[in-house]
Amino acid sequence: MEPCALEGFVVGVTADRRRHEQAELFEQQGARVMLGSAMTPSTMSWALADDLRPAYRLIEAAAARRLDAVTFTYAPAVVRLFALAGSMELRRALVSAFAAGTVAASLGAECTARLRDEGLDHIVEPAQKSLGALVGVVADELGKRRTTLCLADIDVSVQGSLVRVGADAVVLSDRERAVLDLLCERSGTVVSRSSLLWRVWSTRDLNAHVVDVTVGRLRRRLGPAGSAIRTIARRGYLLDVTPATPPPFRRPSSVAVAAPPP
Repeated sequence: MEPCALEGFVVGVTADRRRHEQAELFEQQGARVMLGSAMTPSTMSWALADDLRPAYRLIEAAAARRLDAVTFTYAPAVVRLFALAGSMELRRALVSAFAAGTVAASLGAECTARLRDEGLDHIVEPAQKSLGALVGVVADELGKRRTTLCLADIDVSVQGSLVRVGADAVVLSDRERAVLDLLCERSGTVVSRSSLLWRVWSTRDLNAHVVDVTVGRLRRRLGPAGSAIRTIARRGYLLDVTPATPPPFRRPSSVAVAAPPP
């Protein structure tokens, strides 16, 4: 059975009064959703100090590249979110995450302008200004990242943290997914333990044994396809991939990529 359009992906929904409506729409497409704090046109501010906690969690997750996409529907909330990231000393990491591939989805020219002011270059917008179209544009963009591989003569489909190995489906942890993403990105070449530590754990100071443990868990999750992750003595790991023909993927809507101003 084919996965839902956003199954396996994690979407961050930033602050506005319709964030719960957004969350429901994304969840209907199979996504996991992380909500930011409430900020509405009537208050132009955060209602309570406690309301900042969801915003902090969303910023931390986005900066650590644990979110596949973040939606922006309210321009003042864009400014406030990046200001909060600055107060957490995570603003540079947040901008870098978007530059590295986290999807920034904007609803309206004003949001897009504020995102450009914050240093984001690649922003996607729906052709129509509606929440349904916003969900569609995120599904369209993330759908391009669905990958079908042949590992150990077994068809493996990777969609976010959801992996289908033949007829079986498994959901990877954040770190298992990050390891698999890097091995796929550099398939056919050796990825050192040091590179994995830096990319997945954001440090090179941990004992490299943590990499070996995570790779071992990933192999077990992949079942018979896990043998395609080869250990290269004293060097690291290599993913032995034979490309497969991907099945057709239905993209639910058209997408407009916001062009930079002239």
